[in-house]
Amino acid sequence: MRRVATSGRGRGLLERLEDLASERLTGQRAETASSSFLRGLAVGALVGAAIAGSTIWERRRASRGQPDEQSREPEAPPLDA
Repeated sequence: MRRVATSGRGRGLLERLEDLASERLTGQRAETASSSFLRGLAVGALVGAAIAGSTIWERRRASRGQPDEQSREPEAPPLDA
């Protein structure tokens, strides 16, 4: 497995992510600036992946000619005149 180059502090991003994951799994909480940053980074990555997946899904449906549920116009009720 390829390791990320370490920073000047002697610890790389991968090591910090591993520490953060173990803190979450064991219930220990060492709130530091780096763990706060890494938590935000992870949440941002998940949100970005969700947005990208949604965009890909929409483009794929559009290329197949399937109408999007949101773009369909509701059917008008029959007029009784």
